[in-house]
Amino acid sequence: MKASTLLISATALLATVMSSTSAAEPARAWTSPESALAEDPDFSIQGEYGTTEPGAVMGVQVVAMGKGAFDAWVLEGGLPGCGWTREKS
Repeated sequence: MKASTLLISATALLATVMSSTSAAEPARAWTSPESALAEDPDFSIQGEYGTTEPGAVMGVQVVAMGKGAFDAWVLEGGLPGCGWTREKS
């Protein structure tokens, strides 16, 4: 049940942020999480999410691209180092 909730949540998040468009801007870099969060709160969502519920091991890596845009990868078998392998991609 938790794995399906995780997948549904990730899908809903992607659908929400994919609907927004933005003009191309030059790439920026930050030297601290605090400065990144101050400039773009999307970075608070970025991270790795997973479940280890027996029979439903999954992981999601979410990368904030800026201005409400995200990239996400759903990994069957869990996050790297917790069961995911290239063969399961």
